[in-house]
Amino acid sequence: MPDTESQLPFDKVAHFTEYGIFGILLFRFINSRNKISTLLAVILTIVSAAFIGALDEFYQFFTGRHSDFYDWVFDCLGAATGTLVYFFYFHKRKSKPDEAV
Repeated sequence: MPDTESQLPFDKVAHFTEYGIFGILLFRFINSRNKISTLLAVILTIVSAAFIGALDEFYQFFTGRHSDFYDWVFDCLGAATGTLVYFFYFHKRKSKPDEAV
């Protein structure tokens, strides 16, 4: 039988996944504005997602739900991972020269 204590709880995986998707979408939105550099868009995305995750955990305290610091940590990790994976994929694809067919 697998050791369940060493596995991540489902809610942490859910937080990571949700904010990973959120990070990608937020980056695409911020990066679509051509007035800032792509690197600044990455930084703004991660900081914004971390702030929104913190607000989400903060207001749960007032609604009777359980607020958890580690949920916020997984929000931040998910947003950073999603943003950076998309960033590197986007730049690799964008900088790759079109091959003649």
